[in-house]
Amino acid sequence: MLALFAATQSSMEALSGTLMTAKKRKLVSYDGALLLQRVHDDVVITLLVREFPDSPLPDHSKRKAPPLKSGGGFNAISSGPEKCAACSKTVYPSERVGAGGRAYHTSCFRCTNCNKILEPTSFSNVNKRNFCNTCFQTLVSKSGLNF
Repeated sequence: MLALFAATQSSMEALSGTLMTAKKRKLVSYDGALLLQRVHDDVVITLLVREFPDSPLPDHSKRKAPPLKSGGGFNAISSGPEKCAACSKTVYPSERVGAGGRAYHTSCFRCTNCNKILEPTSFSNVNKRNFCNTCFQTLVSKSGLNF
């Protein structure tokens, strides 16, 4: 028995759980309920059954699909192809840029003020309008956030 524990010392929890299940199904017998490494190294485990049927696989055919979540973010499940907020054409994942909960083509993701193509890491979005940092700072300095 000592060799069994030595060979499986990195997976003791899994071995202990497997033996507990086997004991509940009356396949093995041993004293105690839970086997602990170094505490029960000398325990004798007796095999009660030489052959036994495999456990049946659970039936997952009646599982329901998870409900669709509303809103954006990583947890959103898309119900179809996204449309570009600027040109209304389909946006494919390889050309998608997201801002303010809306999808854009990389070429359509532009500053509302100067029409410059924006970088996904360097822009400001106010009232569903995208601005480059230069235009945003200019507009804020002139009128605050009332634009």
